[in-house]
Amino acid sequence: MAILTRADFQHRWSNPIRLALDIAEIPYTDVESVLEPLHTDDARRLLAVARLSLNRDDDLAWWTLLKMRRGIPDSAIRALADAAWSSGPRRFHEQLMDLEGVEIAEISTGARNLTMGLVHEVSAVLDDLSDELVTDTTDWVEWLHSIADRLGIPISDALDSLLTRAGEESDVEGGIPGLLAQLEPVARDLALEAGGVSIMSCGRSKGLTFDVVVTAGVEHELFPHPLSTDHEEERRLLYVAVTRARLASFLTMASYRSDGTSFSGGGDPVTSRSRCEFLSQAGIRPENGPQYIRGLSS
Repeated sequence: MAILTRADFQHRWSNPIRLALDIAEIPYTDVESVLEPLHTDDARRLLAVARLSLNRDDDLAWWTLLKMRRGIPDSAIRALADAAWSSGPRRFHEQLMDLEGVEIAEISTGARNLTMGLVHEVSAVLDDLSDELVTDTTDWVEWLHSIADRLGIPISDALDSLLTRAGEESDVEGGIPGLLAQLEPVARDLALEAGGVSIMSCGRSKGLTFDVVVTAGVEHELFPHPLSTDHEEERRLLYVAVTRARLASFLTMASYRSDGTSFSGGGDPVTSRSRCEFLSQAGIRPENGPQYIRGLSS
């Protein structure tokens, strides 16, 4: 069985689900929490440098490194992006590499120095990596450890376990791209091996099947997500969630929310909710949940 949520910012959805399962003494696995070692600042820094070793023009990787460096404010990163856009437009990494010779009023001297220090530090490591002999038998997990050592990035035991397992399951000839591509699938599979009710996001459930699936919060304020500009992609995401079930697929919604989940999606907190437009377009109307379940059991 799986319980799927649209998102889980600050565990607003999974926390009450876990609590209810604990009270009922039902075992569960929170797949999203197993993935947390990949989402720490240290892991994001390490993986960003690994991606830069493949492509130094990776704008998102440079952005991530700046975001993770203490002392570089978000306003400075935005100013870099704005300067790049107004100059051509240019790529973010191009503007970053030229920062030393360009004055940007919104970036303080301290932020500029920290930014350039980061660029020089990472570039030196990337230069060393490009000079090293890489073969088909390179131990890519050990290679990532060497990057961490050079940049002083600690690797937690949980992240090390994921790296090791991904290294065992990825094709050696796939190199570091293959290893990086395996990290999230391996973490998900490790979580599912534990058994019990699986708690995860709708997107994470792609490719999996369960006997019974409960998709929580199928409300207009959440599907489509208010920040999404592609409603068809949102429709496909809900379709993925609904079709994970082999025997029964349940969709739940609330007529109003007053707990932490009320801050998810659109609308004001502590407000009434309505069914997802994808359901209303299909003529699917909500029923009283407890009564419906009792009817099934009888």
